[in-house]
Amino acid sequence: NYTLICKRTRFINCSSKQGGGGIYIVVRMPTENPIVLENLTFIRCKAIYGGAVYIYCNQVSLVRIISCIFNQNQASKRRQSSGDHLFGGAACYLHVKDSNITGCAFNKNIGYCIKINNVFDDSSSKLLSKESDSSISINGCYFEPDESNSSSLFLLRQMNKHETPVEVKNCTFTGQFSNHIDGKSLFDDKKINKDPKIKFESCRFSSEIESDVNSKKNLQLFDSIDGDAQVFNFNKIVESEIIINDAVSPSKDANNKK
Repeated sequence: NYTLICKRTRFINCSSKQGGGGIYIVVRMPTENPIVLENLTFIRCKAIYGGAVYIYCNQVSLVRIISCIFNQNQASKRRQSSGDHLFGGAACYLHVKDSNITGCAFNKNIGYCIKINNVFDDSSSKLLSKESDSSISINGCYFEPDESNSSSLFLLRQMNKHETPVEVKNCTFTGQFSNHIDGKSLFDDKKINKDPKIKFESCRFSSEIESDVNSKKNLQLFDSIDGDAQVFNFNKIVESEIIINDAVSPSKDANNKK
């Protein structure tokens, strides 16, 4: 029940036998102070869940993760049963109502790199007023997954009138990977819910939309994605631009000869 402001610190080879190999925070009481993690570096931290960072906060208290580096961290536990949610989040496991992740780099983390748990019980949901404009945003971040990674972003979601919207903006997802974006919904997929799930804006993906976003399996999670507002296959686009530029621009040798 304490918040934390931590800046310019390195966490290397830290580990926990439960959650939060580098940082573990649980807040269940009202607080006016934010949680701020800024210019931190996490390298090879390990835990059962939340390999580098685990944060639980059922209050409307902003969690800021700014300009941090997460390299080769690991959440060792895999999904075992439908009722077990304490798995994944190799870099960050965020069970929060209001969070902003900005300008961070996630490299070679193993086990659902960022996991967002959007599920709170009825009593804690009442703490979030209808007037609140809380949200979870991931902005300007870079993801390079490990080959054995499960996904870059995993959302655990339930249908709730106080549910927090999730926005992913100006992010880059690299590498040939099965699904950068994945998740699980805890309600009947046949029920129609038109509220935003994950909203993407101006993101770049290394592969096709079908490969990067597991939308067919989880329609309740990703049916708000606008494919026209993103860039897919950006590796091939860059390669083709280089070829075209080489073809139309004279080489230095040719200019020197002239």
